[in-house]
Amino acid sequence: MKTAQAEIPALLQKLTVSLSEFLNRILPELEKNWWEKCVFKFLSFQQQQRVERQKVQTLSVLDLSALLRVLDNNWYLISPKLNANREDRHYIKEMPTIRNRYAHLKTEGYSTDDMYRDLDTLQRFAAVIQADDSLIQEIKNSKKSLIATVNELVSPQPLINERQEPETEYTPGQLVALQSDPTIKGAVIGVLPGDPENRYQGVYQQ
Repeated sequence: MKTAQAEIPALLQKLTVSLSEFLNRILPELEKNWWEKCVFKFLSFQQQQRVERQKVQTLSVLDLSALLRVLDNNWYLISPKLNANREDRHYIKEMPTIRNRYAHLKTEGYSTDDMYRDLDTLQRFAAVIQADDSLIQEIKNSKKSLIATVNELVSPQPLINERQEPETEYTPGQLVALQSDPTIKGAVIGVLPGDPENRYQGVYQQ
């Protein structure tokens, strides 16, 4: 889990570069005076001051927070060019939360399920901004490594398969396989009490 927590900030830095390159390609197609109309006016006051001090008009001077503001505020112009859907906007809305989370790392770290969800959002966001396939694959590999780490840490438990009767109650850390598809295996990472039966959170790997 420590490895995943260290990898995510590095992935965010690479996504910052990809997002800058993406906006640099698409914004000039939207407006002739694209810097003023599509970028500068949407920056926060502090971000505008920083840009004015540097006396440059280039996206490369903006951090991820600023670039995400630019993307979000121009989405109604950008999305038609990408044939984007509502889910794509949802991933964009999640990105500032992820960025803030890893900009201020907690001493105790983050839960496995939170990190897995964050990585999954990064992967989908990377696809939206047309990041290089190599970066998308790197994010996928981080997801797989996180699942493998969980499977190594949990105590050995029998997997559910077609030759075994499925258990009715599970505990965090228990290795399981989906009854609908026994080839998909993973670990239980959370129990959600419910009536008439509990629900379970897990990370899975085929």
